[in-house]
Amino acid sequence: MPDTPTTVQQQYRGLLLARSGVDRLRMGAGMFDTARAFVSASIASTDPTERRINLFVRCYGADFDPATRSRVVTRLRADTCP
Repeated sequence: MPDTPTTVQQQYRGLLLARSGVDRLRMGAGMFDTARAFVSASIASTDPTERRINLFVRCYGADFDPATRSRVVTRLRADTCP
């Protein structure tokens, strides 16, 4: 149940759509970076590989079936790139 009146929602949407596509993309990328930083800060592991795995599982794990998720985790463990 939204707590914002429909007219305000429509006005806000209009303001967003009035921005250029580049501005909207920058806003979305900034929001993604912020969310990723919050999740990353909540992961206790100091090992870079384990941090990447935990970040993947927390952000994207539910998007994959268990077999695919396991393959991705195996690949992340084998990958030597930071």
